Amino acid sequence: MNQAPSPQATPPFASRSASAERLRLRLQRDLERLRRAWKHPRTPWHVRLLCGLLLAYALSPIDLIPDFIPILGHLDDLVILPLGLALCLYLLPKELKEDESA
Repeated sequence: MNQAPSPQATPPFASRSASAERLRLRLQRDLERLRRAWKHPRTPWHVRLLCGLLLAYALSPIDLIPDFIPILGHLDDLVILPLGLALCLYLLPKELKEDESA
């Protein structure tokens, strides 16, 4: 009654690794989009400022909540950085989003 797993069977963590790969590709695409927008002359100053502040926060050794505090120390980075990235992409003007998608 017990069937041996077939060699083509999907490993139990395959969906997680595929999900992580999609997340990595999306992050890479979004960061490239922001890099091109940073160099574009029509990018508003407030978007550049927000992107600069976000980059400074990511590279700064100073955090809102110190990393030695269990869970909360890294949680602030996991919340602030993706939300800041999403906000930067949202604030890009429509014509810049269309130019970059082509």
